[in-house]
Amino acid sequence: MHTDNTLKLQGPLTIEHIQNTHTAIQEALSGSDTIRLDLSGVTRLDVTGLQLLCALNRTLDAKSVQLNVLGLENVLAENSDILNLLAGNGSSCASCLWKDYKK
Repeated sequence: MHTDNTLKLQGPLTIEHIQNTHTAIQEALSGSDTIRLDLSGVTRLDVTGLQLLCALNRTLDAKSVQLNVLGLENVLAENSDILNLLAGNGSSCASCLWKDYKK
């Protein structure tokens, strides 16, 4: 049976709010084989938020759960300074969300 969950993140995805976001993501993961993550409502992002997105991507990849991310382009464009650091360090994750990011 195919199950599909959509999670729309709103507001800041920063260290101050990461626990609530993590809880919402865990609830959305329950029994799904496809997750749609809508980032269009994210107003701010820090390294903690990027780490959460990366960990989510790796976790879902390991479980063969498909992740479809909406609004990623805006998040990437608004956080190019952080992403340049990440891209410069390389990634061991074949499905990294920002592996092809270019400023």
